[in-house]
Amino acid sequence: MPDPQTQGSTTSSGSPSLQDGLTQFLTAKSKGDKSGNYRRNAKRVISSWIDWLDQRDIDRFEQLDETVLAHYAEYLQRRVAAKEAETTDGGIARSTAWTYYNTISAFLGWASKWGYIQENYARAGLAQESMPERSASQQTEQQFWTPNQREEILNYVNKRAHDAIEEKGHDAEVEARDRALVAVLAFTGVRGSEVFRSEHDNRTGRQGIRWRDVDLDEQTISVLGKNQQRQSAWLLEQAIPAVERYRTISDPPTDEWPVFPTRHTIPL
Repeated sequence: MPDPQTQGSTTSSGSPSLQDGLTQFLTAKSKGDKSGNYRRNAKRVISSWIDWLDQRDIDRFEQLDETVLAHYAEYLQRRVAAKEAETTDGGIARSTAWTYYNTISAFLGWASKWGYIQENYARAGLAQESMPERSASQQTEQQFWTPNQREEILNYVNKRAHDAIEEKGHDAEVEARDRALVAVLAFTGVRGSEVFRSEHDNRTGRQGIRWRDVDLDEQTISVLGKNQQRQSAWLLEQAIPAVERYRTISDPPTDEWPVFPTRHTIPL
């Protein structure tokens, strides 16, 4: 990861401008996404957002807060409404609005990690509530846990792993694996087909993620997306402890080791 204190102009408190922050962010992401696809898309989306902020005399991290992100969400909402009303050429689909918003959220999550902002304001309730509802196609094509379902399954695997580790120590690999797995699915948005090996899919990149694909420092997982391009999925900070603990317990012999092995015996 690049040293933030050596790149770009900063304020006396060490906080860079948004533009300098974008340069640092893209440099950091270059390690986890060798195809460059994620970096190109992120640069386009975040640069457009920075331009939008500049029109409102906002160009530094310390000027951001939950209200600013709520206003941006409302702006996306208006563009979605324009698309659906077919009143202007500047409209966008609901799925596109969420792609933009999630990209900004990844950028702010990185900035929060470096201490440039107090928290990821895109995750705040007011900002998210200002976003348009997801499209019907998104809701039918994907399966989402409700907040209650996610809380219940996280509570279950957390307790199960905690009890197993206290009882068995480093022999609690299965329980630690299951907790890390649920955390990854809950806090990245990746699909099972992007992290698991399928015996019916021999395409390169569909053999399950390896530890070389997981960057805990950058909080990313490199996966093969729907578009058959390598891309970085943002690993939210809530998932980091479970994944870190699992890696310590499993102690993979090399970075080529699968992250989520079944531990089933292969028949002869």
